Amino acid sequence: MVASSAVNLQSAIQYLGSDINRIKRYLDKFIARAEGAGQDICRAVENGHWEQVVVISHQFKATARMVGAEQLSVLYFELEQAARQQQLQQLTALSAQLSGALDQVKDFSGQMSG
Repeated sequence: MVASSAVNLQSAIQYLGSDINRIKRYLDKFIARAEGAGQDICRAVENGHWEQVVVISHQFKATARMVGAEQLSVLYFELEQAARQQQLQQLTALSAQLSGALDQVKDFSGQMSG
């Protein structure tokens, strides 16, 4: 198993059970959806659509936590808060981190058996 802080496997086990193949399936589904959501968040930030950033970030922070992607969950939380406060500079910086954070989760998933 990969030594990575991108995914806390114990946290995923807590939510999804100990079947590693099941966790990987959920993780892969999350990754596929999160890629599109990340693009949507970046576009919403660029266009000043704060409420859209709030809605997407709120939805994905819980799902990220469920699959053990705790750092990504925190990033979604920070995006949600910054959007609520319409902090453009912070939103721009945070949204730029999404791709790299998701890549770390993808790397973890890619190295899981199943």
